[in-house]
Amino acid sequence: MRSVYIWLAGCLAVIFAFGLSWFLYLNGSSLKEMRQDADDSVRDIKADVNDTLLSMQSWLDEQVTEMSARVNRRIEREFNEPSIHGLMETSARESVEKVAVPLIESGVETRVSLALDPVEIRIADAHKLVADLQDSLAKAEQEQTVLQRELGVLRLFFSVRGGDRAAFMELQRVSVSADEPDRTLAMSLMDEIAEYYESLRFSIYHQVVMSKATGRPTNPPAETIYAIMKNASLPRGQRMAHINEIDERKLYYLIEDLVTIVKDDEDLRIAAEAARVICEVTDESLTCSPPFESILNWWTSEGKQAERYRSPFEIIREYSQLYGSGQKDEALHGFLRIVETRKGLAAVRHVIAQIYADRGEFDKAVEQLRAVHRESQGHLPSALFLVHLLIKQEKKSEAVNVIKLNIVPFVAPEVDIKAVLQKDVSLKPLYDQKEFRELAGIDPNDVRSEGNQGGN
Repeated sequence: MRSVYIWLAGCLAVIFAFGLSWFLYLNGSSLKEMRQDADDSVRDIKADVNDTLLSMQSWLDEQVTEMSARVNRRIEREFNEPSIHGLMETSARESVEKVAVPLIESGVETRVSLALDPVEIRIADAHKLVADLQDSLAKAEQEQTVLQRELGVLRLFFSVRGGDRAAFMELQRVSVSADEPDRTLAMSLMDEIAEYYESLRFSIYHQVVMSKATGRPTNPPAETIYAIMKNASLPRGQRMAHINEIDERKLYYLIEDLVTIVKDDEDLRIAAEAARVICEVTDESLTCSPPFESILNWWTSEGKQAERYRSPFEIIREYSQLYGSGQKDEALHGFLRIVETRKGLAAVRHVIAQIYADRGEFDKAVEQLRAVHRESQGHLPSALFLVHLLIKQEKKSEAVNVIKLNIVPFVAPEVDIKAVLQKDVSLKPLYDQKEFRELAGIDPNDVRSEGNQGGN
């Protein structure tokens, strides 16, 4: 606006000067005067123009200042509007996102990339190492699982060798189960077990029954053999010794009881010893190793049909009940049939002797008691009964021999006949007889310490 006013003022001044000059020329003024007048006019015009220009300049400055103030107020007012701030923020964000962010990201990515390259390489190596370790650990865990399973199977194997029937049944189950991962191992171990138990049959070492009193082998009654071999609470060696006694003395009638042991006894070593004796006594071609199928099948199809293999103890209990109820004649006939083909039944023969003695048939009673000591040893009730019957028959010399051979060795170690006669109430009256002391090899003049009236 200011430049426009200045331009208009200039134009007016020029027109005014031109008109004035023209007027002077027309009036015929001289050039000098005209020049002087023109100069004066020009000076005056310049002065007026300057004054006008100064005035216009001042006015323009005021207008510009006022307009600037208005514009600034308008800008401030508009700038304070939320929409303006929002537009400015949006514009700034767009500028940052379009220009600054890509530049910053590019620079940061470049620098970070350069810094992270070695780290990423190490991290990749570490990841690979961890992956390798995890694979190794997984393989080790798998191998450990396999080893634990195999160790469990081996524990079963050694338990079976130790005689654990329950362990044998479990190992057998594993060996025949298609779902068991250790089936092959179990099958091979079952073969080894069969060989091991089969080898026991041909061992030169077998347990024998030893007398506690003498420390020497003895032949116990069949009733003792039966009771001990069936008693699972007794030591294995004691049970095996009595089972072996069946083989040594060929006690055929205990085969059925041995089959029961083979089938049911929890101690596989005991069952194997029973199987061995069955094979030896029957002379059958049987497999004497677990699971003893050939023996059990033989017994079902053939063995139990043979009378000599049948156990007599059930029928002995029946005849014992008859004897206890007073039916002695029926019991006697039954007992005689039993001992006719079965040696070693000391308790049965003792009952038979008692029945004969009650009848007054002392010779038959003595013969039964003598048979007891021919067929077995250590049955003290029969020995004492025989001594009393022999004394009654005035067979004192034989009575002394019975005491020496069938009583003293089975009472206690290092015990002589004198101690036995003094200790046993039923034998003390014999010790009082001088003749009997002489027969027993005791000093005839020796007397008992407790209130003896003297030897006669």
